[in-house]
Amino acid sequence: MLDSVIWARDHYLEPNGLMIPSHATLRVSLFADDDYISDKITFWNSVYGFKMSSMLAKAYDDIIIRTVKPDAVPSRSEAFVQLPLHTVQKDDLTINGASFKVEVEQDVDQLHGFLIHFDIFFTTNREADVSDARTSFTTGPLGPETHWQQALALINTSKHSTADLKTGDHICGDIMFRKGVENFRELQIKITWRVERAKSDEKQSALTAGQTWSMR
Repeated sequence: MLDSVIWARDHYLEPNGLMIPSHATLRVSLFADDDYISDKITFWNSVYGFKMSSMLAKAYDDIIIRTVKPDAVPSRSEAFVQLPLHTVQKDDLTINGASFKVEVEQDVDQLHGFLIHFDIFFTTNREADVSDARTSFTTGPLGPETHWQQALALINTSKHSTADLKTGDHICGDIMFRKGVENFRELQIKITWRVERAKSDEKQSALTAGQTWSMR
């Protein structure tokens, strides 16, 4: 969608005109919901006694757009990209590795995925920063529900298990966004991550996990 907004800005906005909204921030948080996984994933392992796990072949391939309940988010969100809409260019929408570090705020037996959402800001002049915005809103799980909901990237835990997280641990990593070749509105999203344990006597995660999803 931003490609179209940038095109319209470059063709129609007056030299001193205002973009409304003026800034957008992409944010990431953690997702852990045993009930959702039971209903949507492990359910297929035994459907009234029938093994239908073949239905899970592509379960982790695509981003899921849904509204996530706050108690399924065991962290705050962290910004990984800021987009000043007066100056951002189409090339800026390809993200080649934006780093993030999210703190775990409650114990989690198993990390099930990542949530991505955006916040929007409205400033009153072109030179203003996000901190100057008098009006803003979030599409995140801790705010009022919006039309945009959140983007859920489910982790294939059979390949990338991130288990036994404790309060104070951190998930650190990088996020990549790339447009589809044939459909510029399609995105390929890749997240790599590792665990930093809060307690130095606990085993640190030396390995980095990574997974790619399509957002169609």
